[in-house]
Amino acid sequence: MILIGTALILLPTFAVTSYLPVVAAPVVTGSLLAIAMVINGGGQVIGNQVAGRLIDTRGALPVVSIALAGSVLSFLILPAARHNPWLLLIILLVLGGLAGADVVPQQHRLFAVAGDSATTALGLNGSAIYLGIAAGSAIGGLSIRTVGVGWLPVVAAVLAAAALLFIRRTAPERQTRPGRRSGAPTAR
Repeated sequence: MILIGTALILLPTFAVTSYLPVVAAPVVTGSLLAIAMVINGGGQVIGNQVAGRLIDTRGALPVVSIALAGSVLSFLILPAARHNPWLLLIILLVLGGLAGADVVPQQHRLFAVAGDSATTALGLNGSAIYLGIAAGSAIGGLSIRTVGVGWLPVVAAVLAAAALLFIRRTAPERQTRPGRRSGAPTAR
């Protein structure tokens, strides 16, 4: 279930970022588009770093949940941001940070449940990542073709909400929390 969750969390991000030139086209073109892509990627690096620290204090499930919930909200703001270059750049930074913050907790969760098969599980996680990237890109293209680029952020928000729901519904009752032994019950 964690591997499926990993693929699902990548769908919304890559549905949008694969088509970023089209999504940003009203206000961001040329060299500013390259800057927008670097800002989004920089946000992902920051999100990775912050997520690692938060997992140590909050646990993996809350971190991935917050990242996905933030993605839902950010994707819903994105249509308005498409008409203001500065707001668009800020939203792209935030979306990058949230995208960077949701893969790390999934890897942590997978490692925690994999036991002696952790190396194999993390290898499979790489495949789930690539599946999520490819499927997200395909969904983005199909969305643009069927409902138009203006609806792509809404499609991404729905995908992020679905991923959040899936991850929360399939999380085991017992999660390893910071300061607890593996398998110790946690407060819900």
